[in-house]
Order: sequence, then structure tokens, then C-alpha cells
Amino acid sequence: MGDDPAKADENKPLVENNENQQQEKQRGPPNGTVECGCCIFECTPERTADLTCFCFIPIRCGVVLIGLFSITLLILLALDIGYGLLNEYIDWWYVLVGILLLAPLVVGVSFFVVFFASDNEDSRARLFVSCQLTIISVTLVAVWNLIYFHYYYKSDAVYTGTSDSGYIKQTKR
Repeated sequence: MGDDPAKADENKPLVENNENQQQEKQRGPPNGTVECGCCIFECTPERTADLTCFCFIPIRCGVVLIGLFSITLLILLALDIGYGLLNEYIDWWYVLVGILLLAPLVVGVSFFVVFFASDNEDSRARLFVSCQLTIISVTLVAVWNLIYFHYYYKSDAVYTGTSDSGYIKQTKR
């Protein structure tokens, strides 16, 4: 073989790296971002590298989680209110008012979708408004449920379910 370990060059690396790998190591993360360690993405800009959400999640990941929570909340509330159309004890206008009260949440979720599509100053500024609209909408729906079932619901007991799957009877109090 001819290679004598005693004559090996101390300064020469054992494995040669190609130029592309060396350049990638020297460049670092793109666009002034820092690797956050929570995922495979470089998702944290240098100016927000020390900020966290819920004390341990990087701020960018926290904003994405809040957006996903808002989208999930909208879907679940719309299904819950819409399911009231199948209940013969609930008036049709209860569902109409409930869906109208979800309008601020729809606008708030659309702000998050715009943020997911393009992260810029304008879309980031709308996230605070989106959170406010979410809180307003959920509060309005909760108050509407209390008012409807306490004052407008005709029966002494509240029946949940449908005629196909059966009803569960609960008292109003």
C-alpha cells in the first residue's frame, strides 16, 4: 500500500471536504436567521432570537401555534353552531346569529393566513388585531349561547343531539 502512518502529514485532513460543504458551513443560516434548535428550519431572526412564547418556545413557533389554534377554533365552533340546524329543538335563527358572531374570528383567521403566506411588517402588525378579534368573537358566541338558552329556548330542558343519533336531556340550570 505504500502509505506509512509514521510519515502522515499532521496538517492534512483525513477526509477531504468538497468546496460546497465548506462554503455552506461558512455562510451559516440564510437571511440573518439563527437556528433555533426546535426544528429543522432556521426560523428565528437575530433580533428575536432571545424572545420566547410560553417561556420555552421560540417566538416564531409560538405565533404559528397561536395561528393554528385560531384556525382550529374557527372550524370547531362553526361545526358546533352549524350542527344546531340538525336539532329540531333549536330555532334556525340561533344558528344564523351564531354564524354571524363568528365573522370577527373569520377575519382574524384570514390575518393569520396572510401572515403564513408572506411574513412582512404589515402581516405581523395584523396579528395583534387577529388575537383581539378571536377573543371578541369567542366571547360574543359564549354570551349568545347563554342568552339564547336562558331566555329564548322554549323547552324546560336542553336537548343536545339529533333525532337520528338520539337526544341527551340536560336541565337549563
